[in-house]
Amino acid sequence: MSADPVTAESKDILPSKSGRDLDDKTWERLLKRIRDDKCTPVIGAGACTAPPTGADPEEWAKLGYPSKEQIALKFAADYAYPLEDQTKLERVAKYVAATDDIMAPKEAFAEHYGGLPSPNFAAWPNEPHRVLADLPFPVYLTSNFDDWMYRALIEYKKRDARLAICRWNRHIPDKAPSFDPEFAYSVANPLVYHFHGCTPWAESAVVTEDDYFEFLINISRDYKSLAHRVDRALGGALLFLGYTLSDWDFLVLFRLFANKLRDSGNTHIAVQLEPSEAPGEQAEKAAKAVKYLDSYFGSAQVKVYWGTCQQFCEELRVRWEAFSRG
Repeated sequence: MSADPVTAESKDILPSKSGRDLDDKTWERLLKRIRDDKCTPVIGAGACTAPPTGADPEEWAKLGYPSKEQIALKFAADYAYPLEDQTKLERVAKYVAATDDIMAPKEAFAEHYGGLPSPNFAAWPNEPHRVLADLPFPVYLTSNFDDWMYRALIEYKKRDARLAICRWNRHIPDKAPSFDPEFAYSVANPLVYHFHGCTPWAESAVVTEDDYFEFLINISRDYKSLAHRVDRALGGALLFLGYTLSDWDFLVLFRLFANKLRDSGNTHIAVQLEPSEAPGEQAEKAAKAVKYLDSYFGSAQVKVYWGTCQQFCEELRVRWEAFSRG
């Protein structure tokens, strides 16, 4: 692909007239790959921090799901963080670890998720985890610390899901849930795999800048440490939900997956959270994003849906229902 962001090859990644839709051929290809077990979702925080389409925002707010910015501001206030970037959790947490205790930011971070209730999956048909639970995925990947994907499969869909935490550091307790190489994961018994830890295991959390670097270095050095079922899933199309181009979770995972993305031969979908409301700014932002993805991943085939995770999941649900009937 050319480095020029507005070439014939890159136009299919730019926003449509609606500002967010993928073309029908891309949607049809995505639905077929989901049906044929050739697509795997990768779930970020944007799936959790906003109410689903059609849900009452006040009811959603009662769940108390914390954004990383909110956690960062609390850390900054509690520890008198002296710099201006007080909404950048990875940087504020690094300060806390350096000035207090290396486990302090992890433990405080984990406390935000310990008593977190489940969304009302049955009442909210467009809730992202419910939409994904209704689809025939045998593997779900996530960088989130909450266990909502696992709960949606168990509580709402009644699927016998298994949760596993990536053992990216040697301090994660042996009793934390691990991948079982002897278990036959399937649509009926899916795997929910947490790259950056899961509640309540504070040792597994990726919070500080140093955590992200350590995660990337350790997994890159010993790629075989990833569960083989996860490695196989990465060979298909990936559906990134709830990330932004500036999200550390997104950037670290994309860097980890870079070779897989290029070598898979598939088109991958990235759902972006920050579309501009002004059409001119939106087109300019999209062009810059295409150029960025081009330089970052080279020949990786990534198409961008410009909208929220909630908008995408509503459209995915509607299109899947029509596809399944047809």
